[in-house]
Amino acid sequence: MFSTTLVACKSPRKAVHHSVKEDVEAKRKKAAKLIPINTDELISMETRDMLDVLLPPRIAERGGHYWYQCVSRAPATPTDLLHLQEKLDEELLRQGAREIGICPIRSDLYEQCFEELIRQEIVFCPERGRLLRMIHLESKLSLSSAINGYESALGYGIQKKLTASKQVAHLSAEVTKLLSRLSELESIQQDLERKMPKVKEEGEARQAEKERLFDEEEKNMKRENQLLLKQMMECVEISIEIED
Repeated sequence: MFSTTLVACKSPRKAVHHSVKEDVEAKRKKAAKLIPINTDELISMETRDMLDVLLPPRIAERGGHYWYQCVSRAPATPTDLLHLQEKLDEELLRQGAREIGICPIRSDLYEQCFEELIRQEIVFCPERGRLLRMIHLESKLSLSSAINGYESALGYGIQKKLTASKQVAHLSAEVTKLLSRLSELESIQQDLERKMPKVKEEGEARQAEKERLFDEEEKNMKRENQLLLKQMMECVEISIEIED
C-alpha cells in the first residue's frame, strides 16, 4: 500500500471519514507557511502537532477507502541510528543507486534519511528539528536552482551543437564541391602537361621555320642590294665615259 521509506512511521490506519486527505493537504500548506516565518505558533505547538505539520502523514487510497500513516513519535536510540545506516546502505544497493553523478534514486534515499533525522530531532528538541527542516528545504531549493541552471546550459549547448552541425554539414558540402572542382582542375592540368611537350615541339619547329625564312629573305635582299649597287656603278661608269 505504502512504499518503503527510511522515515520511521506508525502502522497504516484506515480513515473513518473522507476528510483525512483534505486534512493532510491542509497540514502541508500550513507547513509551507510555518517553516520560514511563524516561530511563535511553532513554540506553542505540541510535538505531535509539529510532526504532523513538518512531516505530514502519508495517504493512500485502496478499495474506495483512504489510509493514512503518520510518522513515529518514538525517540531514537543509538541502535536506531545504526539500523538507519544499515537500511540506507541496503536500499542503495537494492535499488541500484549510482555512486557518482546525478542519481535520482540516491538523492531520494538520502532525502528520506534526512527526514528521519529531522523526525528524531523534533521528538528530542522541536526547535532544532524545525531548524533542520528549514535547512532541508533550503538545500532542496539550491539543488533545484542548480538543476534548472544545468538544464538551461544543456539546452543552450544542444542548440549550439545543432547549429554547429548544420554549419558543419554546409561546410562539408562546400568542401566536397571544392574537392570535386580541384579534381577537375588537376585532370585538366595533367592533360595540359601531356600536351605541353608536343605544343613546345611544334612551337620550336614554327620558330625554326620562321628563322629559316627570315634568313633566306635576308640573303635575297642582300643579293638584290648588291645587284642594284652593281647596276648603279655600271651606270655611273658609262655616264663618265660619255662625258669624256
